[in-house]
Amino acid sequence: MGSGVGTGVVKYNQAGDNNFNAAPEVSTSVAALKADATISITGFSGVYDGMAHTGDGTAKGVNNANLTSSLTIGPSFVNYPGGTVNWFFAGGDNYNDTSGTVLVDISKAPLNINWEALTAITYGTTLSGKLNAIAKFNGTEVTGTYLYKQGTITVTPATILNAQPKPYNLSVEFTPSNSNYTFTSGTNSIVVQKANQIISWSDPDPIVYGTALSAVQLNATAAGTLSYTPDLGTILDGGQHSLSVSAAETSNYNASSASVTLTVAPAEATVIAIGGTFTYDGHEHAGSGSATGIGSPADELPVTLHYTGTPMAKR
Repeated sequence: MGSGVGTGVVKYNQAGDNNFNAAPEVSTSVAALKADATISITGFSGVYDGMAHTGDGTAKGVNNANLTSSLTIGPSFVNYPGGTVNWFFAGGDNYNDTSGTVLVDISKAPLNINWEALTAITYGTTLSGKLNAIAKFNGTEVTGTYLYKQGTITVTPATILNAQPKPYNLSVEFTPSNSNYTFTSGTNSIVVQKANQIISWSDPDPIVYGTALSAVQLNATAAGTLSYTPDLGTILDGGQHSLSVSAAETSNYNASSASVTLTVAPAEATVIAIGGTFTYDGHEHAGSGSATGIGSPADELPVTLHYTGTPMAKR
């Protein structure tokens, strides 16, 4: 039998010769069995790449005959974690059918976090526009959830950080919505500078001479400690005066200063004029007077006496 399988009969005979008599015919049966093909199947182990993966293999028969076309392998897998692939070899007439499984193992792909260096901000500025990291796979943005932190404290676009000389270290944790990617993190830093302090202070209403400066006039508001020139309790002369204030530096603000204009109106003096009734005696008689200002004791002011009426001639 040259090929195929099954059973057959083999007959043998000896015709005889000068030394031997002819022998009777002898027959026997022969069975041809299917052979096992040589099959090599491999699975797949690798990182998610968006491509379909399945098993791969070859089948060889007698005399190294190529039987790979009789192999069926499937299914294929694209996503994490992969799965089991079945294979089957159809042996046909000459080879035994064979089957088995291999594993396609797809691991999660790492991501790149793109987070450009952050420019400095001043105190009072939120982190809006700064928490802008982007997770990418092969240059394409991946959807998911970003969690930003400063140390162990969660920060958001509405967060305001205090000013400080050294940069703040920021971090981001990205959880992809697709299970084909790994959890990924990144870092960045930002400098928060002191802000210029704003002093709120308007020109006060005019006062009258003798009114001491009080919180009514010296009523500026600012973040830092305030120092006024002139200070509380000062009594200014009449006229226009410039009032100034200095706001001390704080941890979040630079030192600052401002000024306003105050008008001091003249006060009313207290004037007393004293005359008299005299019996004619041939002598001159005059009145007297005084003027006092404010204070205790009151300031004595110079006075000038003026007489009205017609003096009588001496007799």
